[in-house]
Amino acid sequence: NMVRGETAIRQFDLPNISDTTSTLNWEPTDAYVYNGGTIGSTTGRYWVSSRRAADAGKELGHGRYVTMWRRDGGRWLVIMDTGYPEPANAQ
Repeated sequence: NMVRGETAIRQFDLPNISDTTSTLNWEPTDAYVYNGGTIGSTTGRYWVSSRRAADAGKELGHGRYVTMWRRDGGRWLVIMDTGYPEPANAQ
């Protein structure tokens, strides 16, 4: 079920990007630079928190992510970003 193409990806992401009732947080745990300093990656964990008054701060989900970067002059540009949710903690 891979989403392909810029238009399809934007359509897929739009409901979550436009959602102001939650916040996406991320924390890198590892970073690497490859290919003579022109390609890099970061990995880490992410979590989504509610911003709704009734449950503000409550974690709505969490998981791991990988972001690939390309150095362009003096800045780093994202060339790929993906993540996968981890199961909810057993209560």
